[in-house]
Amino acid sequence: MLDKIKKQEIGDGSTGNIQAGRDVIGLTYPQVKEVALDIFKANFFDLTTQAEEIVTKRAIEFIDDYIKIAEKKKLNTKEVENPDFQYVMYVAQREYARNGSQDLKEVLINLIIERTTENERSLKQIVLNEAIETIPKLTSSQLDMISISFLINYAQSNKVNNLNSFYEYLNKYFSFYNNKISTNFSNIQHLEFLGCGSYMNLLSQNSLESIFRHRYWGIFCKGFKKEDFDKK
Repeated sequence: MLDKIKKQEIGDGSTGNIQAGRDVIGLTYPQVKEVALDIFKANFFDLTTQAEEIVTKRAIEFIDDYIKIAEKKKLNTKEVENPDFQYVMYVAQREYARNGSQDLKEVLINLIIERTTENERSLKQIVLNEAIETIPKLTSSQLDMISISFLINYAQSNKVNNLNSFYEYLNKYFSFYNNKISTNFSNIQHLEFLGCGSYMNLLSQNSLESIFRHRYWGIFCKGFKKEDFDKK
């Protein structure tokens, strides 16, 4: 497939290259779809007729949804020719084809979109590759646990400067989880096994109140009297 693309002559009326400003984007989106589906069909194991129809439909659905976003964002598709990218694209398609979860598809497509922009080998590229392979091994509850752990232990909003903005922050980022997270030990063991966290940071040893008090101490202090500042 790629050899055919490379030998293709590009005429004045050809769509072989897509212009985005002054940048030339590598493959056309139909070519991206053909490459992805060729790789998927060549690598996915043989199934019964009915099962094969299901996984093929899901694989096409996955790449179509990816292309819609890539086209909208005018992403450079040159990375699609990279063997490393082709591998993680296949992994993402394979896992959605096996699972069929819409939530999983959305997460994987977002990761693939991010991966498309990483043309150089970097820490971010490696992390994205690992995330694409690891996320299908997690339940929704475990993903929620990782997200809430990150918010509690590492995230800080610069927009929180009074109690009202603090309440808005809690409602926006924390109310979504509302008792959905299961913190049983088997969940934590599984996350540790996959390298997604440790017992210490998944279950903070500090109370939520003390964490927020430390992070947003300015809105929880009693304040100061003006005369205290006037004293020398």
